[in-house]
Parts: sequence; structure tokens; C-alpha cells
Amino acid sequence: MRLLRGMFPFDSVFYLKGETKERLKEGDVPEWLENVDPDQAVPLIHYARSGSTRKRLIALAGCAAVLARLHANGLVYCDLSPNNVFIDKATDEVWLIDADNLRFEQRRGGATVYTPRFGSPEVVQGLAASREVSDVWSFAVMAFEMLALNHPFIGSRVLDPEGSDGGWDCDDPVDEVDFEDLDEMAYAGHFPFIDDEEDDSNEAPDAGLPRVLVLTPMLRWMFQQTLGYGRLEPYKRTPLSLWSMALSQAYDHSLVCPNCRMAYYSDEDVCPYCDAEKPRTVTLESRFWDMVVQEGDAETIVPHRLVHPFDLQHFNDETGYRLVIDYENKTVKPSRGYEDPSGIISFKFSEEA
Repeated sequence: MRLLRGMFPFDSVFYLKGETKERLKEGDVPEWLENVDPDQAVPLIHYARSGSTRKRLIALAGCAAVLARLHANGLVYCDLSPNNVFIDKATDEVWLIDADNLRFEQRRGGATVYTPRFGSPEVVQGLAASREVSDVWSFAVMAFEMLALNHPFIGSRVLDPEGSDGGWDCDDPVDEVDFEDLDEMAYAGHFPFIDDEEDDSNEAPDAGLPRVLVLTPMLRWMFQQTLGYGRLEPYKRTPLSLWSMALSQAYDHSLVCPNCRMAYYSDEDVCPYCDAEKPRTVTLESRFWDMVVQEGDAETIVPHRLVHPFDLQHFNDETGYRLVIDYENKTVKPSRGYEDPSGIISFKFSEEA
């Protein structure tokens, strides 16, 4: 599916589909994945080619910002899924489609609309109608799956039910007749979050990417709040305005390895995927924000969030600042025709850290 101006759904950009999977299986395996099982290597090849963690972070930040703005106006989106969120690959601009899903949040009653695998427990189980907190749940499930390459509730209770602590004889209040299989029970929120800090009965053995490589400590905390504590207590789920800010912060502290094209956070000494040397960087800091820029681009575009308070509508917009950074001589100057940000932004090169 494609919209005007190069817009594509998250589902086709960030999710590995059948045709793409078969094509990647037949292609060459990158050197950094030569010793990895082919079934595990293909998803990683696609992950890197589709922008790795970095592209996903800014796409999700944009999605969270749009949803937060809807919530600020009393609206609920109801049916969030990777099919309903579109991104412009060139600008990272994000749009939601299917506006007929929109509803004003009601204190009582209301619509119950959701996409299987992404619906909140209270909606799927028929305990409540769609609310802001159910949008938050759907977003967190999609975000975790996109970043970590594993559904946040497909763990040992599904993959190894006989070997896990909780099986069919567990104490979970589940009506087996209502669900065709364990997957559906997991999607409906009957099992714990696979990374739940207080309940490891549904942990995911060797599933997905290591969280420490794709999630900042703040994002890990937010997933625990939303999918861990928030599974049974929806009011504990983290608001989408904070998701947008935290995802943007993570994006601004991520680097792309020039060798394997996987992204990782700037506090690493080398690329954790291929051990390639970390590129030279410079930290841009204002009184509002800070971000890490790596060597490689001819010029650096300064985003709105660096020089203004975080704004859900304009946080990723361009400003009147573009920079030419000389990593060899450790100098920064404005691009021709653009304003000088001296006095607004400070610069610290990696060797000076």
C-alpha cells in the first residue's frame, strides 16, 4: 500500500514480510552475520536495511506525538496498528489513516475497536471500551515489537507451556473456550509481559534483540510501566506525550555503524554488532536539549527540539540552523546562508568528553 508523497505503512517498512524474507534468504549474508543461523540472520538484515533502531525510534516518536495531540483534544484513535500508521521515508513525517476510527472519549460506554495482537486487555476481554489508555497499550505493543523484534507477550507461556511455571493448570482467570490458542490468550493480556521485572513466568528465552541494545533505561522503565504494571492497572500506563519525548531522546543519542548499518547508543565504545570502531561524534547542547551527531553528513540540520521547548507538533521540524562540522579540526560553522547558533548551542567533540 502506498499514499501520495512516498508514504508507506509501518507494516511494509519495518515488518519483515514473506516476499522480502524469501528475497533476503537468497541474497548474500553480511560478514557480521556469517556465523548466525540463517533464520535469525534474515530478520537482522531486514532490520538494518530498514533503518535499524534509529529509524524506528524517530518514526515511533512521531506516531506518539500525533496520538498525544489527539488525546489532548479528548479524542481516542481506538484501532492503532502498523497498518494504520504511515511514514514518509524521506522526511520521517508520520500520519494516521482511517480517521473514521476516531471517537471522543466517553466516561461510560463508547466504541470497542481494535486490531488483533494490539488490543488492550480490557478492550479485548470486553471489560471496557476504547480509551486513551487503550491507545497507549496498542502503541507500546507496536513499539516493543518494532524495536525488539518480538511481541511483548509471546514468551515461555506460549513457546514452552509445559516447561514454564504457568501452564494450563495455572491460576490465571482464563476461559479457554474464548480463545483458540495460547497466542490469543497472550495477545489478550492473560500472561505477563515478557520483560516483567516482577514476574518471569512468561519470559522470552533468546527472543528478539537484547533490550540493552535497542532500549534506553527510560524506555525500559516505560515499557515496564505500560505493559508490566499497566497490564492489569491501565492508569499506570505512560502517557503518549512522554513516549514521544523519550523516543526522541533515544534517537538523538543513537549512532549508525558505518560498517554494518545497525544503530546503537552513543555510550558504547564500539559497535556491539560487528565490533567496528565508533565514528567520531560531537554533542550539541542547548538549555532545552542535547543530541549526538556523528561524522559522515555534509551538513547537520538542527531540529526544533534542540533550540525550543519540546513541542508535540513541531519537535522534528527544521529550524534556521544548519551546520558544517569539521571533525578533524574540531570546528563548527553555519552552512552558507544560515544563521550562526553561537550562544544558543554549545559543542563538545568526542575526544573532549
